[in-house]
Amino acid sequence: SRGLGDVYKRQIRYFVENKIGCGVSLDGTVHSKIDINGNSTSKKVMENIEWFLDEGGRCNILTVLTDTNVETGEILELAKFVVKHDLPWQVNSDIFVMLGNDYIEQMYQDVIEAIEYLTKSGYNMKKFSFQFLRPCSSCTDGCQAGRRLLSIHTDGSIYPCQTCEGDPIANIMTCDNIVNALKRQTAYPIGYNYESCLLYTSPSPRDS
Repeated sequence: SRGLGDVYKRQIRYFVENKIGCGVSLDGTVHSKIDINGNSTSKKVMENIEWFLDEGGRCNILTVLTDTNVETGEILELAKFVVKHDLPWQVNSDIFVMLGNDYIEQMYQDVIEAIEYLTKSGYNMKKFSFQFLRPCSSCTDGCQAGRRLLSIHTDGSIYPCQTCEGDPIANIMTCDNIVNALKRQTAYPIGYNYESCLLYTSPSPRDS
């Protein structure tokens, strides 16, 4: 609507005038940013980034390697987008996503391919970073799965934690009360012990 457009324009003007930058999570060019109908809105997000930049805004991109962008060429396409607009870019390999993933080697190959493109294109590599995340901070005080932590898969499936395997508790696309669904479920014990948690039983690549 026109009113909503005016709100966006005022926000953009405020950001630009006050030199406020924006960070955008974008995991791919095809399968990222899934809407409530299961459709990707990544192209629209990229168009909005370009619009924001044209208005004088500043932006950086955050990408997480997942099973939805491996072997699809999307990481390379993101690299081209980053180079085109000279954007800072951070790529993360989330340990929760990587645990038990059969495509881990391909994921790293995709990153290497993207890095090679960045360097050949004359991109300032000080604007690029790659991190292997090991987010144990939420686990060291006791498992928070199903308490302060939920995992939502790319298809909308809900689990107490990203390390859980089996049937989901519910789906965010169809569930009208996630909290009640979590309380009623009996498939997963709330609060895991470290001996059975995949996060702690799987070795870190740093240790290999």
